[in-house]
Amino acid sequence: MSSKVRIFFLLVICFLCASLGGLLALRLGSPSSAATPTPLPPKATSSATVQERTNLVIIQVNDLRDSSPRLVSMWYSIILLKKQPSLTFKPLYPSQKDLSLARDLQKNFSLNADRQPKAGFLNTLQENQIPWDAWLIFDSKSGTALYRWALGESAAFTSQTPESPRDTSHLDQDHSLLNGICDMLSIPAQDRPRAFDWDLLTSDHFVTSVDLSSALGLWHHLSDQSPRCKIHP
Repeated sequence: MSSKVRIFFLLVICFLCASLGGLLALRLGSPSSAATPTPLPPKATSSATVQERTNLVIIQVNDLRDSSPRLVSMWYSIILLKKQPSLTFKPLYPSQKDLSLARDLQKNFSLNADRQPKAGFLNTLQENQIPWDAWLIFDSKSGTALYRWALGESAAFTSQTPESPRDTSHLDQDHSLLNGICDMLSIPAQDRPRAFDWDLLTSDHFVTSVDLSSALGLWHHLSDQSPRCKIHP
């Protein structure tokens, strides 16, 4: 693939999700078989079979090119593929509702040389009973590309590190991005006001454990079905 080979969400982002659509357009492997980080793919079609439920961990860092990227925010997303697909997002870090979890995530977060979450961090998720199928990581540059696509704004998407695990002041930006992606996905693909430029997502700024065929299959399924979204405060 490339975001960031080229991609995706968003996904969702879609970051997811494109995010965190590109970001969130993902069907992922299991914790025990996470793939080498691969940025999301460019426009394509796929007939890949997708699973009915995907548990996705969405991680935002300041800059993936840094030797030790800093954790900015983290979301947990549940993607359900039924007659009416749905996307649910819940913030994990920072958090004022579960400060103990937020502190654990901040303390144990680190990436290896391949920009994959280290085992200690993934163990923290399991110890806190957070089931996950896959993860994706994006930074301010890929966030800006998704932000401009989803909201049609020229403003940059900043990745400012929280002052503490309970400093949620910067989550408003994440909420705006996720809402924008959900709004865009609710519009039939042929009627969307903006096409996403996949060239903006590169492996330097967007990585995921998702395999290409599954990511494409899920993305096209979501993109065609106008999923419902729920974003927890």
